[in-house]
Amino acid sequence: PRLKNGSAIILPDECNAEERQPPIVPVEVRLDFGVWKEELPASFADEVECLFRKPAEVALKEAIFNKINKDYLHLQVLKKATKSKAETQQTEEQKDLLEQAKRHERYHRKRNRGGDASENEPSTTEEALMEAVANRKISRKINYDAMSAIFDTDGTFATDGPDGATAGDDDAGAGEDGMFEF
Repeated sequence: PRLKNGSAIILPDECNAEERQPPIVPVEVRLDFGVWKEELPASFADEVECLFRKPAEVALKEAIFNKINKDYLHLQVLKKATKSKAETQQTEEQKDLLEQAKRHERYHRKRNRGGDASENEPSTTEEALMEAVANRKISRKINYDAMSAIFDTDGTFATDGPDGATAGDDDAGAGEDGMFEF
């Protein structure tokens, strides 16, 4: 098998003995510039020397750049200051939100000392009504016996009429002309 450029494809299991040898070059090599420069042939030393600037030249070029681009550098400093100010303001807002959440939780914990509300919920409408009546101020104008008679024994609304007639009877909901008869 060959690649498009004509070179042979070497599969992992088909390598030769030389390719199976561990590498002799260390995996990570650190280059010491001073040692490299000393080992460099003298003919290349001048060419390499002109590629790198001397510290004095670097300081001079930096001063010139700073003078020319004073407005740009000032804008960069302002951007950095506003960004840091916005970040600190955002962290303060987050702290405030956390404090509010803690206070809110404490407030509701104090108010819900009776336990979880879902545990004490009544299962039927009649129980809910009786619990509401028991917890609130009792009125003299409400007939609580008549209110409890509204519900069946299973806690649902009773469909019986006042005389025991159901809602489906012919006499219960029919008008004079029998318009609502079923």
